[in-house]
Amino acid sequence: MGTAASLKAALLVIKMSKKFKRQDYFRYKKLGAKWRRPKGRQSKMRKAKAGNHKTPSVGFRGPMAGRYKISGKIPVVVRGLPDIGKLDGEKIAIISSGIGMKKMLQVSEELEKRKIAIANPKRVKKAIRLKKNSEKKSSSVHGNSKKSNESESK
Repeated sequence: MGTAASLKAALLVIKMSKKFKRQDYFRYKKLGAKWRRPKGRQSKMRKAKAGNHKTPSVGFRGPMAGRYKISGKIPVVVRGLPDIGKLDGEKIAIISSGIGMKKMLQVSEELEKRKIAIANPKRVKKAIRLKKNSEKKSSSVHGNSKKSNESESK
């Protein structure tokens, strides 16, 4: 089930068939091809005149199999260590923004042990970086106080 072929098939299902482009995206490079709704009074695209780009509507929704998923997996919000029991290989963890750094690090370690993917790893990496920085600062503060004590005794 966890093969590369099945993952590739799942990702193909998830993708929506149509990419909608902004009005006049080809005319001005700064606009880019990202979608923005046409709002002009005389806009042919807004009025859906023939020969103009399509706009998003009911019939263009993605397939049901791929909705509400991240990388083909069902997202589950993890607020603490007990929530990890709900997870399996078909689900992906989103670490809640409400938990602190200490508990987040415990949760991320447990998820790594169980080999469960995390949907917001940037937040975990930031917490690890902050922890390392705080450890460096605390060790340097203690180190400086020892040196000052030694110099006073001499």
